Formats: sequence, structure tokens, C-alpha cells
Amino acid sequence: MKLFSRLTPIHILFTSLLGIMVYFIKVSDFNEYLHSGLWGALVFYFVQGLMINLSIDWAKKNSTDKLHLFLLGSVAFRLLTSIFACIFVLLIGIDEVQLFIINFFAVYLVYLVFEMTSLVANLRPNLNSQ
Repeated sequence: MKLFSRLTPIHILFTSLLGIMVYFIKVSDFNEYLHSGLWGALVFYFVQGLMINLSIDWAKKNSTDKLHLFLLGSVAFRLLTSIFACIFVLLIGIDEVQLFIINFFAVYLVYLVFEMTSLVANLRPNLNSQ
């Protein structure tokens, strides 16, 4: 069984580049705009993206006629798990709550745009083959 799809290495590369950007922002003068929990958010979205990629691969193999439902479901999954993770972190207690929420959902939007562009590019060949 092929565990990694074409999207998974791209996802790993994207997360690595995002981590490098966060690191350079952390060592620059703009450090006060980043929360210390941002690294945890990056790990959370990386694992979340891997789970989404695996579910989309499973959908491609088992039910190609309902692939669009899995793609829409992945967006809903990303939104709901992000909201629950943010609530969980807030209930635990964290310093600088507003900065954390802004950073957390900024990373959410970056990953959402990345997911949408990579999935649309992946759907175009499937559209032409039908």
C-alpha cells in the first residue's frame, strides 16, 4: 500500500518552509507579534494535514464518485478541529490569549489556502478524465 500520496511531500515541504519563515520572524525585530505557542499550532496543522491527505487518498481508491464530499469534509474537519483545539488551549490557560488566537487562525488560513490550491490543482486532471 502506498502510504504517501503526491500531496504529502508537498505538505511536508510547505510546513518546513512555513517553519523556516516563523523561525526567521522569531529572530528578527518582529518577535513580539508571534506567540510562543505558534510552534504547537504548526505541529497541530501538520498532523491535521497528514490526516486529511490520508483520508483523501483513501477516498480516491475506494469511492472516486464521492471524492468531492471528502474534499468538502476535509475543510469542515479542519475548521471544527481547529475550533476545538483553540477552545481546549484556552481552557487550559495560556498567556497573551489574543495574540495566540490571532496567530493560531492566521496559520489556519495559510493552511486552508494551501489546501484549497493543492486540491484544486489535483482535481483538474480528474475533471478532464471524466
